[in-house]
Amino acid sequence: MLLPRDERPENSAYYVGALLIDLLTKTDNEALALPDLFLRVKEQHGVAPALFFLAIDWLYLVGAIRVTSEGVISLCS
Repeated sequence: MLLPRDERPENSAYYVGALLIDLLTKTDNEALALPDLFLRVKEQHGVAPALFFLAIDWLYLVGAIRVTSEGVISLCS
């Protein structure tokens, strides 16, 4: 769910999407492979895989990130 009413905000795709954008911004817009991005977010914030992929899908749908066929993720300009 993007913004759940009955749960903590940290359990929303909106919040995790912000974490992903922040992480990609701090890497100087360097493209990261999907597994590398997940490991970084999991280590720093303890994000569950299902929530991570929900946030990736949401960011892709709103045009915030690009995903190549090799699974490399980068921010859109």
